[in-house]
Amino acid sequence: AEGVLEGVVDGQTGYLVAPKDFQALAARALELLKDEEKRRRFSLEARAWAMERSAERIAEKIVAVYDEANEILRVEPRRLIFPFPRLPRSSLEDRPRDF
Repeated sequence: AEGVLEGVVDGQTGYLVAPKDFQALAARALELLKDEEKRRRFSLEARAWAMERSAERIAEKIVAVYDEANEILRVEPRRLIFPFPRLPRSSLEDRPRDF
């Protein structure tokens, strides 16, 4: 699966082997079975990699971008110029809401 490949940084969070290369897979598995320190390091690195890409962390990064843009607008209102026109107002905006 592509998501799994994206999460493996070869030699840092795990090992990548070529598809259908069962000898390489077995060799890497044996290497990890024999090396507890490497297993622990890969585990810690993989967890840190995943935490940096969690939904919460992504949301924090998005909010930080908005905060930065808001600060730029506050200090230099003309600095941010968007390359697209504003969309027309939706006719739904004028309708009363039920909530």
